[in-house]
Amino acid sequence: MRRVAILGWYGSPNLGDEAELAAILAHLAGFSPPPAVTVFSHHPAHTQAAHGGYPGGLRALPRNPFTAAALRALRGSRLLILGGGGLIQDQTSLYNLPIFTAFGLVAAALGRPLFWWGVGVEPLVTGLGRAQARLLVRLAPPGGVRVRDAQSRRLLLAAGVPPARVVVSADPAVSRGPWAGDAQQAAAEQPPVNSARSLQPAALGNSRPTARVAFCVRDLPNNPKGGSWGYLLPVAAQRRLGLGGRGAAAHRRRATAFYTQLAAAADHLIERYNVQVLFVPFWPGRDDAIAVQVQAQMHYPARATAYPAPLTPAQARALLGTMELVVAVRLHALIFAAAAGVPGVGFAYARKIRGFMTRTGQAAHVLNPATLTRPLLEATLDRVWAQRAGLHDTLAAQMAELQTLADGDAAWVRAWLES
Repeated sequence: MRRVAILGWYGSPNLGDEAELAAILAHLAGFSPPPAVTVFSHHPAHTQAAHGGYPGGLRALPRNPFTAAALRALRGSRLLILGGGGLIQDQTSLYNLPIFTAFGLVAAALGRPLFWWGVGVEPLVTGLGRAQARLLVRLAPPGGVRVRDAQSRRLLLAAGVPPARVVVSADPAVSRGPWAGDAQQAAAEQPPVNSARSLQPAALGNSRPTARVAFCVRDLPNNPKGGSWGYLLPVAAQRRLGLGGRGAAAHRRRATAFYTQLAAAADHLIERYNVQVLFVPFWPGRDDAIAVQVQAQMHYPARATAYPAPLTPAQARALLGTMELVVAVRLHALIFAAAAGVPGVGFAYARKIRGFMTRTGQAAHVLNPATLTRPLLEATLDRVWAQRAGLHDTLAAQMAELQTLADGDAAWVRAWLES
């Protein structure tokens, strides 16, 4: 039996999650022969269209383990892969973990083990969440719980998981492979020039930009962390109802101040280094709305353009590889940049940002949005800009290590299928 099932946060517009699926499928496609795959997706039609060319044969199904089709797919698989992303957390909603727990239990009842492929763990704030994490670990065979950073492992150990059960690996999206795209093609695809006029047109004269810097922004989350009734709703419902957890008004002020700081960062790079700023959305419809807010506060908005969505993960990775610097609130923007030797400046709205930047020798390039000041931001940008050429080799070495770890995840799956 050479069939696997894959479960994650797939089928959404989030390029990071889609990159993880693309990387996992690229590994599986290299097996001889490639296993047939069932992907459980938020939007099966989207997943089918995006990955239907997978050589082993791919079928996308809704994320419901109790349908007849899902039961047949799980029964016919050797393995259920819990694939990439910050899936193990309950700080944003009570409903985050039960879907993974239900799939794991159904698969176990059918005699199918669970494999964690470079999974991220964020805070587990309730006893129920910690119990579900322990259960999902028990459903995996020895060596089958592989997390993407040391912080994820520490959080599982704090939840009561035995240390010997957890292996630190890497995010699947660090992987090499054809899914990473063509950098030359991406460089040739210039975004349209923004029609906004500079608020200070004389300040820069008519000098032509000499380099490009990508900004990959997102909203600043205000997770309920179990502290409000909104926690009892799914995250999508929280967004629709405009629920922001405790201190929502104070959080809105902090978020607005943070977007102002991002605008100041863009202006600083434009004024001092004569760059063109490119906003690259990783979640179309969300990130570009924040980019509009940032650009509206810039002194030089004519020097900022927005790349037209949608991009595939391969296109985004290739595009960021042509930048001089990537300033990001999105983890996978920093991963894509580092894969090409491009340094990043990251904003640690979640632990995963600091975890990745530390592993790639960029711990000093991480800033906390809650304590950010303009002098600190500008000093960090100046330091990274001055060191960017020398950082290329450091990033290459660090990413090579992470890529080897990601290859190890694929090797575990290959060995399981061949056993």
